[in-house]
Amino acid sequence: MVDASVSKTGGRESRVSSSLTFGTIAIRRAAAAEALRAPAAALNPIAQNESLEDNAMTTQSQRNDGALIIKAVERIDSANAQKFYEELEATIQPSDSVVVLDMADLAYISSAGLRVILQTARTLQRRNAKFALCELSGTVREVFEISGFDRVIDIHASQSDAVTALSG
Repeated sequence: MVDASVSKTGGRESRVSSSLTFGTIAIRRAAAAEALRAPAAALNPIAQNESLEDNAMTTQSQRNDGALIIKAVERIDSANAQKFYEELEATIQPSDSVVVLDMADLAYISSAGLRVILQTARTLQRRNAKFALCELSGTVREVFEISGFDRVIDIHASQSDAVTALSG
């Protein structure tokens, strides 16, 4: 936790206090990095003549070899992160001990999406269930690397690699 720092500016001493956790800082860094890389039109769906409903994401799920595979499609952002969370909560059953989130068809994820994934990982960890991500695209993988989430959540190249690693 960041507590306080003191700096001198122009002969004056100022004290800055914050209660940000390092996880919050990482999420904010990832969001800032996304904003710097993305063209302004990409950040504003209405500028591209899209409505927020057109900006919706979907999930698909299946059970395969004792594992629940959830496929995230399109994009996860602040407009649909709550819906994504609710879909995960409804899909993941207490009996699921291996859960893989396939992100092959995910083109974009914001810090709100990262938060949902972290919440899901923590919930599954408390249940002693195993959780991993797989098939991240280049830009989505970069967001996970910048935020440090790649060091917290297992990421695999393919669904089969993830299921094998978690089932073994």
